[in-house]
Amino acid sequence: GNYAYVGSRTDGPEPDRGVYVVDVSKPSAPEVVHEIGQPQEGNEGETSREMRIWPEKDLLIVMNLGSNCSELIHWCSPRKVEDHFSFYDISGKHAAKPKLVAEYKPSQDPHEFYLWDDPDQRGRALMFMSTPGSDATSLLVTDISDARKGKFKELGKVRFPMNDGSLHSLSLSPNGKRATMAYLTGGFFMIDTSDSPRGHGGRASGS
Repeated sequence: GNYAYVGSRTDGPEPDRGVYVVDVSKPSAPEVVHEIGQPQEGNEGETSREMRIWPEKDLLIVMNLGSNCSELIHWCSPRKVEDHFSFYDISGKHAAKPKLVAEYKPSQDPHEFYLWDDPDQRGRALMFMSTPGSDATSLLVTDISDARKGKFKELGKVRFPMNDGSLHSLSLSPNGKRATMAYLTGGFFMIDTSDSPRGHGGRASGS
């Protein structure tokens, strides 16, 4: 409610390269009150590229990428680290100082992700990740419902038959049955994802 979380597009170990915690209780005067720094964030060779909040579970999800921390365009170190997601407890007092509770290393390098909160099953959520660096998949879907227990279940890997396999970003309808996807150089697509909430893939339905 009173806090916003801000990542960094470049890496550490210089100061101010971690994840900022910003007090926004007074919107006209936001104030940085904490920084999630090393060893959790702001490490050499990785960037806190994206993050989402899952309000139902009081979790902050930070995507830390080494595969997309470019020396050329992001001023990152040439050192590369393994891509991973960090899950932080932001309940109660931890909203101001998030506490790391789990880490997930996906089987494919992600680029961007969408958090889908199941409207029909309380406490269940899926992450839909674009994986443009992979020759085998375009999309990876993972059930993060048991994130606080450190348990993550990859439900499916999908390769869409497009001319350009570089799926960049996507979003889902609230009911999880349709996704809109943007390819880096291959256009815009809508797909049927009605099977995805049950652990299956998607079917291309338009372009």
